[in-house]
Amino acid sequence: MNIAFAIGSGVSPEIGLLAGVVSSFVLSFLGGSSTQVSGPTGAFMGIIYGIVSLYGLEGLITATFLAGLIILVLGLLRLGRLFQFIPFSVVIGFTGGIAVIIFTSQINDLLGLGIDKLPKEFIEKWIVYAEHMSQINPYALGIAILTILGIVIMNKIDRRIPAALIMILIATSLDYLFNLPLTTIGSRFGAIRFQLPTFRFPFLDLGNISGLILPAISIALLGGIGKSPGSLPLERARRLHDPARRLNGSAPQRSAP
Repeated sequence: MNIAFAIGSGVSPEIGLLAGVVSSFVLSFLGGSSTQVSGPTGAFMGIIYGIVSLYGLEGLITATFLAGLIILVLGLLRLGRLFQFIPFSVVIGFTGGIAVIIFTSQINDLLGLGIDKLPKEFIEKWIVYAEHMSQINPYALGIAILTILGIVIMNKIDRRIPAALIMILIATSLDYLFNLPLTTIGSRFGAIRFQLPTFRFPFLDLGNISGLILPAISIALLGGIGKSPGSLPLERARRLHDPARRLNGSAPQRSAP
């Protein structure tokens, strides 16, 4: 999932892997719950893709650094509990909107259209898709249908079966054995380097900071809202969850994309 969300956000797979590992460890140590786990989330794909398209990776680092500061301030002011007052209908709409955004971002690879650069706007994406429908790759579409059907069938048999993982292995094996004309992670990004990166202090794009304020606020609010549904039952238990500490713990996570 780290790799998938990284690609969907417009950055390389290595960044997704490293960000997932670092942020999970940070939030596990500093988070406000001993009963929840941390992992990659698709909620940020749309906004991150837009930031990377306009400001590049430096702009993304700056925006997430600002978002971390905002979340830290909210946590220090003990405002984490306010997220429980968000109406459930807003959370449902928020989750449904994320699903539509993720689905839209995957159409290019689902149909094998081979579009190199997609616009960040929702409507413009579908216009580009419609213009390239004659380029559908039947092999890519077939693998996608096979994967979806396999997951659905295995979930109906027994939901304890790791259906997604099994279908990834099956699809990868088919591509390897029959050398199918498909776009893969290797063909698009090259080999993933299995080595730790050289540490360097991130460059903050202060020249565009005024344009990154709103995206930073969006990231901070998404971070708070996205954690709220799973935290509400623990919030009622009081002793199992500390909303202010949860925000403080996610602040460094948001500051390290």
